[in-house]
Amino acid sequence: MIPHLFPLHPTGTKHPFFLCAPAGGVLFPCYHVLKYWDEDRPFYAIQDPSLNPDVPYFKTVEDHARANVEVLRKHQPEGPYIIGGWSYGAMVALDMTRQLEAMGEKAEIVVLDMRVNGPGRESPLANLTPLQWLYVVPKLIVAVFSHTGPYFRDGFYIMFGDRIKRGHLLAPLLRMCMRMLGRAPVADVVESRPHLDIPTAGLFRCLRVLGSNMRAFRKFKPVPVNAHGSLIKASDSASLGLHDPDPAMGWGDVLLRGVDVYDTPGNHVTLMLHPAIEIACDAMQKALDTADRNLDVLATV
Repeated sequence: MIPHLFPLHPTGTKHPFFLCAPAGGVLFPCYHVLKYWDEDRPFYAIQDPSLNPDVPYFKTVEDHARANVEVLRKHQPEGPYIIGGWSYGAMVALDMTRQLEAMGEKAEIVVLDMRVNGPGRESPLANLTPLQWLYVVPKLIVAVFSHTGPYFRDGFYIMFGDRIKRGHLLAPLLRMCMRMLGRAPVADVVESRPHLDIPTAGLFRCLRVLGSNMRAFRKFKPVPVNAHGSLIKASDSASLGLHDPDPAMGWGDVLLRGVDVYDTPGNHVTLMLHPAIEIACDAMQKALDTADRNLDVLATV
């Protein structure tokens, strides 16, 4: 059973941070954050429950957010909450905040490099002609995959490392592949924190989850919430065709109590990799400390 909610760093006295996974459903790319994490800040991953074969894929972001709110409230029945998301996960976090507000709860949002689409704010890729697609898509694919080597090694280690340890029939072949790929960057993090060594979905299940969530994302209409948020923005996402002229990437339109923007190196893909991750994590800590102060003020109102 793949856990829906599990602790990346379960201890600390500050408000816990709950981070929603990107469209692929898994959060192991964020394990690297733990190298720089505030020891006094509990940190929980909210993975996609449809990684489990017996759970249906989500058809809407709202349904995904509803499932996440349910598991969040089982763990922490009362707010306030600090919710975040990387990429697609930020949209899920936004709708979780809407649903929690309807329940009378308060929440702050921390966004990891995601733009808000809406009227007048369509994706830069939304209105391309077929001829433009022929030019842009190969460049985009090359740009993305040129940065994903570390994630691929991490994914291989997470998905198949346990099978190697258990002496799976294909263990010799998997071990040889792992040697050819080189040591996964995430290995040091997992080996020093055994509680992270948990079951995960296979590649094809993750791809199905990715496809389902992207279809849900295309239908999603963001609704403004009475919350404050912080945006951790990768400064080089234009290299992936994701440039946004709005410094707040549209979040000022949906976070009615304001948004703080933290610029970091890297792009949408490399944000969670060295060397960008150390600066991104520092920005996350500042954003979370701001969220603490805001929630403490709201508690007195």
